[in-house]
Amino acid sequence: MLFSSVCIPPTSYADGPPPGWYFPKPFTMSSPMSPPRSGGIELGMNFADSGMGFAFPLQSTVSVANNKFIIDFTWPLAVGVPKSGSAKFYGGNPRLSFLGSWRFTIPFAEGFNMPAAWSVGADLGIPLAGIWGGNVGMALSYPMYLHDYAAWLPEFGLKPKALLAMGEPMFFAEFELSLPGLLVSMNQQVALLIGWGLALGTQPLDWFSMMFEIGGLHNIMDRKVFVNANPVWGATSFRFYLGKFSTGLNIRFPFVKAYGSEIEAPASVSIFIGYEMRRAKN
Repeated sequence: MLFSSVCIPPTSYADGPPPGWYFPKPFTMSSPMSPPRSGGIELGMNFADSGMGFAFPLQSTVSVANNKFIIDFTWPLAVGVPKSGSAKFYGGNPRLSFLGSWRFTIPFAEGFNMPAAWSVGADLGIPLAGIWGGNVGMALSYPMYLHDYAAWLPEFGLKPKALLAMGEPMFFAEFELSLPGLLVSMNQQVALLIGWGLALGTQPLDWFSMMFEIGGLHNIMDRKVFVNANPVWGATSFRFYLGKFSTGLNIRFPFVKAYGSEIEAPASVSIFIGYEMRRAKN
């Protein structure tokens, strides 16, 4: 999610990952590496046929110094403005993500070890939003955050997941697989969801990274409980790191829509504004 304050040359690292460097966090996935402390707010905009969704989820991440245990907190907040009717505010579930994370290197040849990291854990959605249920604010904003259903849907959500990242600053790849996650609604409807994601990225400069992402979500039970189809999406994102300040731009577009143009636009845009407290260089 961040990079060393000194530009890292595009070279091999025989002794492991570059000191102070982290695999960036994709917008539509998690990441197996994290700075010891980071947080911020993401401003998302969705312009669909039936109205506009404005989302501003709060995010915060805490990691121990060696990154072996990560806690990530997200609280979705949104406003929906329908073309007919009143605007509605929506507060989703506080979502906690617990990850055990480990750095390692992949030996390819003598003197050439590729930096890598992997993690396992789960997202847990605390179903406070189930008390008041969903509304137009949720409906017009959730299509931007299908990957984070444990937080955005007003249900109880449990999402086990495994993550892998490999590569060097000049080129890296990140993978995510969420094993059958569980959603239980207030009227006892149940869904089992499988999610996946792939991100390819580059960090040619210490203050800039760029990623291309693709992901999907598949309901292996009743397809119409929480999504009307099995969505697949792509995204292009940019991140900038200036001291402790970080910001980024993400453009997300659905290849297979979960709902349709009534509440899901051909593309949505989000901007992240936050900070990162970096680990000291080795």
